[in-house]
This record gives sequence, C-alpha cells and structure tokens, in this order.
Amino acid sequence: YIASKEGGLDKLKGEKIVVLYHGSPYGKETIPIYELLSQKYGFELSQIEVPHPGNEQQAQWLTIRREQPDYVV
Repeated sequence: YIASKEGGLDKLKGEKIVVLYHGSPYGKETIPIYELLSQKYGFELSQIEVPHPGNEQQAQWLTIRREQPDYVV
C-alpha cells in the first residue's frame, strides 16, 4: 500500500516507516517480515512494541512523534 502511494517499490528507499505492534506472540509475527522488506527495499525501519494489554500507549506515540516517520503501520 505504501509503495503504491509513493509511486512504486523503488520509491520506498530512504522513507522512514514505524511499525507499532502488540507485545504478544501474534503481534511479534510481523517483525522479521518488516526487517526483510526494509533490507530489500531500503526504507528506514523502527519497530515499537505496545505492551499487553495495550491500553497505555503514550510513551510509544511520543517516540513516534520524535522520530517523525513518513508512515506509521
């Protein structure tokens, strides 16, 4: 989806993408996938865990604001 918004997979190079994931086994399943895609397409990746139960996210969103990513997933 992000590549289609940017105009193609080659346009992902240099983009900053943050992945916000739930700190459970199913939430962590995407970690290696995003790492592989980051290496393949050259985008900067930051992965931030939201601990279970996920109610408190203030610190994570402050980190995201500080990092100023192009996209948050």
